[in-house]
Amino acid sequence: MKTDRIFVLLLVVMLPMSGCFDDAVGDADAEEDSSGTTVINNYYNNTTNIVDDAPIILAIGGLSPAEPADFDNSYAAFVTVAQINTSALEMIEVVESDTYSPGSSHTFTIYSNCSNGLAFANSPSDFDNPYPLPGSAFSCTHELSLRSGSTGVFGAYNYPANVSWSFAYKVIPVIAG
Repeated sequence: MKTDRIFVLLLVVMLPMSGCFDDAVGDADAEEDSSGTTVINNYYNNTTNIVDDAPIILAIGGLSPAEPADFDNSYAAFVTVAQINTSALEMIEVVESDTYSPGSSHTFTIYSNCSNGLAFANSPSDFDNPYPLPGSAFSCTHELSLRSGSTGVFGAYNYPANVSWSFAYKVIPVIAG
């Protein structure tokens, strides 16, 4: 056989096998079939998802309001500067608490009022940080109040006006036991 006849013979055999004649050899012309199964090969996927369950620390602070004109210099001189609401099975952990006012002392008191009627008052001497607030089994409202530590005439407390305050806390999920 001559070389051109071998070449033509090879063309006749190879063209139908390569799918160049319409659909003569089935689905060999590289059209996508959307009804088939999709295979995803993640063999070289080296990504790692890290779930960080560490609670976020929230920080609040400011300057307490000036003394109101109708303040009567009573024994219970305090002003509420913030309110933190928690749902049942959430615990507040105090991370940092501080106050400052030149010439007088003021401290935090946290009043926790919970949905089941329980109430708690936490004095500043309790704040060995970190310090968990009570009431984590119930929905509670925690009122952060500045209380005057310096007395005026006849032992009445001064209004905690213009006191710088800073407070940081975490909300930690807990499990009922």
